[in-house]
Amino acid sequence: MDGHPGDLDPVVRRFFARLDESRRVPAAELEALVRLGDLDGEAAGAIRAAVADGRLFGAGVRDLVGRHALRGRELGAFILRDVLGRPLGEAARALGCDARTVHRRLAAARTRLGLPADAGTAVVGQWIVTELIAPPVRAMQLHLFRTQGENHDGWQGTIQGEDRRQAGLAIEEGEPWP
Repeated sequence: MDGHPGDLDPVVRRFFARLDESRRVPAAELEALVRLGDLDGEAAGAIRAAVADGRLFGAGVRDLVGRHALRGRELGAFILRDVLGRPLGEAARALGCDARTVHRRLAAARTRLGLPADAGTAVVGQWIVTELIAPPVRAMQLHLFRTQGENHDGWQGTIQGEDRRQAGLAIEEGEPWP
């Protein structure tokens, strides 16, 4: 294997293709998410552009609007400031408000997401990876790398084995497991 894309294993190629699919959602779905998220104008355009050029996972927008129920300036402030790293003044202009309002909306969005209102970039970055990027990637991995036989621990199927592994890790760390 000398590094050419054609040299990749077919399963790996499918994984990369599916990863690209999770980054880009269909245009109609993205439009619906932006409308449901109650964003328009420059903020909506920035989100569309970020999904189109791969700086923002479309599946992440889906989770922020759907699972986490962020709307309006909270959604815009979180995406523009914490995800895309836009300066405060630029985010305020895009959202049509002043910098203090962006700061308050960002704090409210972080709180809704279970983060400290004044969370630093490392904490927010870790949250973005674990909550917005990792779940669709994990789902694709489980789908694409599914084994036909038993896992190393004797459990049938990859999904059951992975769930059992995660339950074991949670018990070891003293966390409750559903």
